[in-house]
Amino acid sequence: MPLSSLAFNPSPSMSFLIALGLLICPILASWSFRIASHKRQWSNIGDFRSAIQANRGGLDSRIEQAESAFGVQGKDVASPFLAELIDRGVVAQATDLSKLDELLCLHEAAPESANAQVPAIYYGIDLTANFVHEGTLLQLLLLRRFLAHGFNVVIVLGGGTTPVGDPSFKTKRTKATLAATSGEVVGNNAILGSVSTCPSVSKENYDGILNVVKKLLTREIITDGGERFSPNLFFVSQMGEAEIARMRSSRHNVVVVNNRNLYDNVTLTEFLNTVARHMSVGRMLSRESIKSRLILEDGRGAAPLRKANMDLGEFMYMALQAADFVHVASKFNAVIQLGGSDQMGNIMSGVELAGSLIELNKSLLGVTTPLLQTKKGEKVSKSSAECLLAITAETPALTLWSHFRNLDDEVVPNYLRWLTQVPLTTIDDTLATHVNQAKALLADELTAAIYGNEYKEALHKHWLSGEAAQLHQSIDGCDPEEYGSFARFVSCVPRVFLKAEELESGVPFGDLLDRVRTPQLTSGLFYSNRRAIREGTCRINGKVETRVDRFITTDDLLHVSSTDGRVIKYVALQFGKRQLHLAVLESSHTAT
Repeated sequence: MPLSSLAFNPSPSMSFLIALGLLICPILASWSFRIASHKRQWSNIGDFRSAIQANRGGLDSRIEQAESAFGVQGKDVASPFLAELIDRGVVAQATDLSKLDELLCLHEAAPESANAQVPAIYYGIDLTANFVHEGTLLQLLLLRRFLAHGFNVVIVLGGGTTPVGDPSFKTKRTKATLAATSGEVVGNNAILGSVSTCPSVSKENYDGILNVVKKLLTREIITDGGERFSPNLFFVSQMGEAEIARMRSSRHNVVVVNNRNLYDNVTLTEFLNTVARHMSVGRMLSRESIKSRLILEDGRGAAPLRKANMDLGEFMYMALQAADFVHVASKFNAVIQLGGSDQMGNIMSGVELAGSLIELNKSLLGVTTPLLQTKKGEKVSKSSAECLLAITAETPALTLWSHFRNLDDEVVPNYLRWLTQVPLTTIDDTLATHVNQAKALLADELTAAIYGNEYKEALHKHWLSGEAAQLHQSIDGCDPEEYGSFARFVSCVPRVFLKAEELESGVPFGDLLDRVRTPQLTSGLFYSNRRAIREGTCRINGKVETRVDRFITTDDLLHVSSTDGRVIKYVALQFGKRQLHLAVLESSHTAT
């Protein structure tokens, strides 16, 4: 049965795990005692020339050495699109660079045809949070470039894989995985012969990531040739086979798949015959991403494990992701999988599985991006202590602009090359002038890419230009264009909406600042709002205020009105010189 109909019922899923446990656990236990001497063998994709032994410490060095086997830097390609991505360093690895180059060249040369299948690129996101960080942002922006290049994009949201948890280069199951699966689905358990619960991803996480995907991938795109278009968004759960066929033969489409729906319809027999039969346990154990989970954590290396620090569910994550790849390849012609460089082991498993399935009749490819790092060389992740920006669909443009404007100097060159399309010569010239100019350029480019150029211009006009005095006074009779610019600016600023009755009774300054400022941070590492007020670093409508309990009332409201009757009423709140927040009267009109 083709994988285009893969799925799980809670009962078959549990049967599947039990059955595979009986088959794999003895092999897993036996292998753990031989880890130091285990020899890996690789087939068509290539081999890791510098195999990493168990006694080589540090996950970072393991990832770096794994990357070298598929590195693309310094290699010549014919596709101008691929050549630029390599020059910028956006593409770190490819499972088969020559085949990738050939695919892109054929696509670039082929005219649009109603009958030809359009290639798609697939990217999966596990739902361990309701936001994304810069690393995921890098990949979503790269997907926009593939859309501009005439590809379709398939986004797989990990409703099924998130509860399992990806063990790649992790020493234990992460807190994010555990926290993300607090929900439960009740169903019949055939093995236990009773009703039981099954972990499920929270709706908040699913909706949060979906909204980010929609915001970033369906915004208008301008191609190098000046063509403008807005990608079409599809949900596979709402598509019939005829609509899927039409989508495959048209360009600039984004398809969203929840792999929980996929797994909820597959039988154990189907999974064993289509996936498990073609995946070598020895090959899976040899992946560096898995070995790093099974080695001793004390760095002694050669000492064998006494107990594998990974459960069967996590071990099967690789097989599930491989099944995802084959499924979207079969159904949507997704011939490329994109991921971070720590995902190469999982991507390779899908490529190899596809090569074993004669029915699929497709050669699949994998591409990875470099891992974004902090100034300390640590991977930027949702669990990183330095991941202070939680990017959601509601993240205000000023918050994002300020975050990238204040990055550490050391990371700015790579961020500019990887996250923007600024010419490399311009980047070099700007960095040579002053790193702060480069930071402002980075912030401007990302704000324009994510929100639109008109929002970037509104930020500069009403705040970043330094001419903020007008913000602290009421303005009457603006023409509609000027009013629209100010309304866009208001939507760019972190804000809270207040009811008229709240202002009539008054809201303490400290309470109001807490309401508008606290949600902007994810780590809780911030300078106390109340302390800042008492020390004189906070302002109301441009004037320093040191009283925490000073009541903000209707008397503090400023307004901007237009000649067509629209009006915005607000109070401007500042934390320090650069952090601006607005308290907006709920009944005022903020539409642009």
